[in-house]
Amino acid sequence: MSLSKMAPLAWAYYAEEIGGGREDYYATASERPGRFLGRGAEALGLAGVEGTAQAMERLFGQGCDPRGGRALGRGFSPEDERAVAGFALTFSPPKTVSVLLALGSDEVSAGVLGAHEAAVEEAMAFLEVHAAMRATCFQIAAYRTRAPKVEANATTATLKARWHEEAKGFGHAADAWLAGVLGHERVVEGAPGVKALATVVSRLEERSATWGRSDVVEECSRLVTGPDAGGVRRLVEALADEVLRDPEVVSLAAPLPAEAPSSLRRRDQMAQFERHGAVRFATTGTLRREAFVLEAAAEGVAAGIAVVPGGIVEAVLTGDVLADGTLGNDQAAEVRGLLTGGEQVAFLVGPAGAGKSRALEAARRAWSAAGHEVLGLAPSAMAAAVLEEASGIGSETLAKALRDLGQGGSSLAPSSVVVLDEAGMARTDDLARLVEAVKGAGAKLVLVGDSDQLGAVGPGGLLRTLVDDHGAHELETIRRFEHAWEAAASLRLRSRDPSILPAYLANDRMAEGSRTAMLEEAPSAWRAAREEGKDLLVIASACSASSSAERPHRASAQNDGPTRRRRHADRHVWS
Repeated sequence: MSLSKMAPLAWAYYAEEIGGGREDYYATASERPGRFLGRGAEALGLAGVEGTAQAMERLFGQGCDPRGGRALGRGFSPEDERAVAGFALTFSPPKTVSVLLALGSDEVSAGVLGAHEAAVEEAMAFLEVHAAMRATCFQIAAYRTRAPKVEANATTATLKARWHEEAKGFGHAADAWLAGVLGHERVVEGAPGVKALATVVSRLEERSATWGRSDVVEECSRLVTGPDAGGVRRLVEALADEVLRDPEVVSLAAPLPAEAPSSLRRRDQMAQFERHGAVRFATTGTLRREAFVLEAAAEGVAAGIAVVPGGIVEAVLTGDVLADGTLGNDQAAEVRGLLTGGEQVAFLVGPAGAGKSRALEAARRAWSAAGHEVLGLAPSAMAAAVLEEASGIGSETLAKALRDLGQGGSSLAPSSVVVLDEAGMARTDDLARLVEAVKGAGAKLVLVGDSDQLGAVGPGGLLRTLVDDHGAHELETIRRFEHAWEAAASLRLRSRDPSILPAYLANDRMAEGSRTAMLEEAPSAWRAAREEGKDLLVIASACSASSSAERPHRASAQNDGPTRRRRHADRHVWS
């Protein structure tokens, strides 16, 4: 299930495109029209009633009763794009289910569709308990037509027959594999036991430092099976409650100062001033690791480790020893503090473009001149390579360093200085292991990064807390940009200020338009940049978008020299 917010005018898409049958992906002629469902619809006498355009406009466009237009609460303007008129939920079964629906017999297809509808109903029942909503449901098309002009009036039987022939042509005739898919005896799982509880807790601890009940439900739903959707939902709810009662799970919410009277409680018995589902939880293991890192930083404030003599410091900062010239005054001041502070765990922070790498180059020269070995680490291989190139510090990934330290392949000395770049992206468990190794060796650790940038993939978030608790050597002047406006704008963008976006549009740093228009313009923008001798990076968020943008790009680039294409975990890049 995916969820997105609906602006007041979004109802028109559902009423005109989906409800009217003009969007082939959703409602074809053989599908049911939208209908109201749920307890909210029952309270208004709308359960099962078709969602007409007028009803949709009244409910989502004006916040009024779909029948007579009576206001249902605090109103909003249909033109207010900031207003959240509702939420659009899309229930999408796995593609394998769609294949089974398309190629199975009529009986199998009916069973698959019935199971999907039962799952939607139970999901909506779950949301009614935990999200308290009324809903309009549009039947998602069971079949997606590929050529709407030809197939708009095709019957289900016609489409299934054609797909059977296509599957056979690809060597996957339904008769060859359907029996094996459907021939298994159903195994009905009962109430999950201790092993399931431990599995859920372990997965939650692995994915994030803190999490809510909705995250628990998501993990539980991966483990629970049952003979019917209602039974599965009840088992998931029961397992989620057991997880939150587990001794290894800790609630991070403070208890209420006084018991709320019944007059101040909602139907779910929560106090009216408590937000449903807002309580965050963590495991005792995560809290222990966080406490260890925080205590190590506090205990090492006056450790006097890796202190560089003043003569060497001043020679580096005032002499002509840096390849690119002298440091800025703010960089020199923070490098001086970093070299003479003596903290066992020190921090160098600043926004992108503030010159952290250049400051580290100066610090490396001073530490090396004083007899200290400097080792660079980063959460990713790319970040480690950038650190080494920009600062001259020999660097490797944090994962490799921890593996080598754990297996005895390497060790730290009291004279070692470990620099962890992009420290905000380091997982808490990895950071705790690194701090333990540094502390055990009597070495120094310098955490470098920007707590306002990307966080860890997994449990993280400690850098901000460490900086707030102990302070940091902080760089604030932006040096990377050629234009002054862009340096200032980057700080506002970093602070998540959307009002700066018009400046990027006005200076041709952004282009806006529909998805189709952007895919069409990307190749021509790339070609224009190449002709001007500029580098241009085009990033697509999905494989399909990358392929669509890349076809004309490849054709136009055949005679323009080499093109690099890189694939990352969640995006495609060509430059």
